[in-house]
Amino acid sequence: MSVSLSTAIAEFRTLAQRLQARPPLPPRDLLDLVIRFYADVRVDCDYENNPDALDELVLARGAMPVYQCCDRLIDLRDQHVDCADITWERDSRQYIWLLRHLVTAEERGDRALYETSVQLCVELYFSPEPFRKAFVIERLTEPSDIHDGVKYFCNTPAVRELLNAGVFQVCTKIAYYN
Repeated sequence: MSVSLSTAIAEFRTLAQRLQARPPLPPRDLLDLVIRFYADVRVDCDYENNPDALDELVLARGAMPVYQCCDRLIDLRDQHVDCADITWERDSRQYIWLLRHLVTAEERGDRALYETSVQLCVELYFSPEPFRKAFVIERLTEPSDIHDGVKYFCNTPAVRELLNAGVFQVCTKIAYYN
């Protein structure tokens, strides 16, 4: 079931390229990749409580609404807090919540919020500075904060420099937030 980390990263990069196309990428596609990344790091975790739970989720996700997959994945993450990769344990919950924003945006028909959420998830994953990535994602952990969080992110001087250099292409999508 699990794929190699290099393969998963390659898929994530492919996903980032697909984000430039229309229509917007379905949230389930991004959810699948997050599940697969989580599956790859789980070998470092204590899964004695329910070792097959993630496998069951992967198998069932096709018939399960995205928001239910997100909630279930959060539950699984919270059951196994002894993961050796502490950064992933912290960030994984934020990625899942970001996926929840995708569902919210879809339900509201908010295309701008939808595209921004997807692209931030991908761009922040490949941020050259993990501490900034984690900080920005934490700014987006509540639906009511996502627009303010994006605005704050884009107005940070250091990030402005990256935006101007074309490192974060998301700037072209959310210019009106500034």
